[in-house]
Amino acid sequence: MNTEDEATLAALQEDFPGFYITLEPTGTGPRYIARSRDLGGSPHTLVTPDPGELRATLAAASASVPRLPLPRRGRED
Repeated sequence: MNTEDEATLAALQEDFPGFYITLEPTGTGPRYIARSRDLGGSPHTLVTPDPGELRATLAAASASVPRLPLPRRGRED
């Protein structure tokens, strides 16, 4: 692995905090592995040598999850 791989990994980790993302060496080159921090999350696990593919898949998954509003707190008088 090189500093470019490490910089890409750091950017992915920052952009997708809902996933535990690692970069692991293999005999054919490094693999990016993303695991959802939420057991019910989808996708749960992604493995790819292509950081662009990982980013596109995680971005599409994030866009399809509806954002729920934060609960409103009652007024305290």
